[in-house]
Amino acid sequence: MTHVVVRPRSPWRVRLFIVIALTATLLSGWGLFEYGRYKGGFDATAVAEERRELQDISATRMAENRRLREQMAVLKRTRDIEKEAYRELEGTVAELQDELLEIKQELAFYRGIVSPRDGREGLKLQDFELVAGPSAQRWHYKLVLTQVRKNDNVAAGAIRMQLEGAMNGKAAKLELSEVDSQDRKALAFRFKYFQDFEGNFELPEGFKPRRVLIVIDPSGKGYKRFERTFDWPAEEI
Repeated sequence: MTHVVVRPRSPWRVRLFIVIALTATLLSGWGLFEYGRYKGGFDATAVAEERRELQDISATRMAENRRLREQMAVLKRTRDIEKEAYRELEGTVAELQDELLEIKQELAFYRGIVSPRDGREGLKLQDFELVAGPSAQRWHYKLVLTQVRKNDNVAAGAIRMQLEGAMNGKAAKLELSEVDSQDRKALAFRFKYFQDFEGNFELPEGFKPRRVLIVIDPSGKGYKRFERTFDWPAEEI
């Protein structure tokens, strides 16, 4: 009688066989892949060289971009500085122009005192101005009185200001003392060459101004009383 003996295989031999088989399969596949690329004209060395060139180009572009960004930042700062300097220069020029205009006006004023166009001597109402205040009824006035004399006489006297218009539809007149904020009945003057006056007044409700009558009443010898009438600023009526 024949006996059959079954002996189990060693597990590590089976695992080794599987590993060898898988390795052989992968190597074969890789070899076939490389062979296919070779037959198709693929050159790994050329590809590596091209990759290095592209990396060099990319690094160069990045460096150039950084340089351009830095240059742009410098140009922007320079532009901002120049704009600020230009604004300051504009402000300075405007101030100088205002100062020049003021000097010209003052020069014209003093020329009018020293050498009046009409050549006449005596007292003159050189300038009168009305400016609207913060409310519709409040006003600011400025008056300049001058004299042209061959001697150094002092001019003295008083200035009366009368506002002419209508109160509730009827003709009316107001003295400065009735509306003046300082409750002055008249403006007293005393000077050799010129004197200016400024003040504020408030019109009563219902009064519509039309004209301002200014009376110059000197007290010394050699001077004559005179008066001037000024229309109320048209745009403020």
